[in-house]
Amino acid sequence: MSLNRNIFYSFLAQFPNLLFGIIAGVFMTRIMGPEGRGVYSIFQANIDFFVLILGINVNTGLVYFVSSKRIAEGKLIGVTIITVCSAVLLMLMIIGVVMLVRGKLLFPVGYDTIFFIGYFIVSFFIGLANVCFSGIFSGHKNFRIVNISSIAVSLLKLILFAVSFCFFYYGVFKITILTVFALLLLTQLITFLINILIYWKLYAVPPVFAFNYNEDIRPLFKFIGVSHIGNIVNFLNYRMDVWLVTYFKNLEQLGYYTLAVNIAQFTWLISIPISNVLFPYLSEQKDKTDENMLAKYSRINCTALIFTAGTLYLFSDFIIRKLYGSNFVESIVPLRILLIGNLFLMIQRPFRTLLFAKSDTLAVLLINISGLVFTVILDFILIPVQGIIGASIASDVAYTGMLICILVYCFRKYKLKIHNYMIITWHDILETKSFIYSKLYNSK
Repeated sequence: MSLNRNIFYSFLAQFPNLLFGIIAGVFMTRIMGPEGRGVYSIFQANIDFFVLILGINVNTGLVYFVSSKRIAEGKLIGVTIITVCSAVLLMLMIIGVVMLVRGKLLFPVGYDTIFFIGYFIVSFFIGLANVCFSGIFSGHKNFRIVNISSIAVSLLKLILFAVSFCFFYYGVFKITILTVFALLLLTQLITFLINILIYWKLYAVPPVFAFNYNEDIRPLFKFIGVSHIGNIVNFLNYRMDVWLVTYFKNLEQLGYYTLAVNIAQFTWLISIPISNVLFPYLSEQKDKTDENMLAKYSRINCTALIFTAGTLYLFSDFIIRKLYGSNFVESIVPLRILLIGNLFLMIQRPFRTLLFAKSDTLAVLLINISGLVFTVILDFILIPVQGIIGASIASDVAYTGMLICILVYCFRKYKLKIHNYMIITWHDILETKSFIYSKLYNSK
C-alpha cells in the first residue's frame, strides 16, 4: 500500500477516534470530577512509565526490523515474548517491594486496595502487549487493520461510558471511580483479544527462541538501547509535571491540569499518524533521504497543526465550560498556554521520525535530555509559585527549545535543502484533493 494511501486511511480513522474519544472523555471526566481525574492521571502516568521502562522500547525495534527484514520475524517474536514475560515478573517484584516500603509511591492514598493493585498489574501487562502488537502491525505497514480495530475499541469505550454517565446522571445506579477503572480495564482487555485474533489470522509467525548474538540480539538492542533511554527522557518531558503538580499541589489541581494537557494533545492526532506511517518508508531509504517526501508531509503536518491549535485556542472557554462543566474552569488558561507548546512539539515530529529512521538515536537522546533539564528546572521554579499555569509555561519553553535543536541538527547533519517545510502549497492541495477524489470514486 502506498504512503499516500496509508496516511489517508490513518487520518480517516482519526476522525471517528477523535470524536469517540472526546465524547467518552467528557463522560468519564464528569463522572470522576477533578480529584478523580487526578487519581486516574497518576495511575496512568505510573503504568505508562513502567511499560516504557520494562518494555525496553521493543515495539520501536519491531517496527524497524519487521519492515526492514534485517532480523527474522520469528526471532523478533521470540524476543518480544521473553521481554513481556520478564517485564511482568519484574513489575510484580517492584510492586511487592514498594508496598512493603511505601505504597503511596505508586498508589495515591486511599487507592492501594486489592482492586487498584490488580488494575495496575493487569493494565501494565495488557498495555505492554498491545504496544508490541502495534509494532508488528506497523512494521508490516498494515495500518488499515490497526485503524479499524482502534475505531471499534473507541466506539465500545464511548458506549460503555455513555451508558455509565446516564446511570450516574439519573441516579439509576451509583457509579464510582472504581466503576470507571473497571470499564477502562474491560476496554483494554477487548483491545488485547482483538490484537491476538488479528495477529493469529494474518501472520501467526511461530516464535523462535534460538538466537545468534551478533546477527540477532546485538543489532536489535543496539538499535533500541539508546533510543530506549531517549524515550524515557522524552516520557519524563511529557509526564514529569504530572508528578510535580501532585507533589507541590494536590490531586484536584492535577485533575484540572491533566484535562488541559489531554485537550492540547488532540493536536497529536495529526502528527502521530503521519510520523508512524512515514517511519517504515524512511527506514527503507538507507543511503539517501527523499527530501521532497519529508518536506511535503512536514507541510501538511504543520498547516493542519496551526489550524487545529488555533481553533482549540479560540473555543477553549466554550469547550471547557459546555463539555466538561464549570467545575473545570481552572483548566482554561493552562489549555491556552499548552496549545502553543504542543504546536511546537508536534511540528518536529517528521524530523524526529527521520532521525529514528536513520538510527540517529543519540541525537534524539541529547535533544530529549536538554528538554527534560529545562522542564525540571522551570517546574521546580514555577509550580510552587504559579501552580498549573507555571507547569504549562515550563512545558512551552522546553518544547520550543527542542524544536530549535532538532531543526538545526537535521539541516546540518543531513544537509537538507531549504524547502518549504511549514505551509501547505496549492500543489499539495490539488494533489491531496485528486487523491481523495480517486479513493472516493474507486470505492463506489
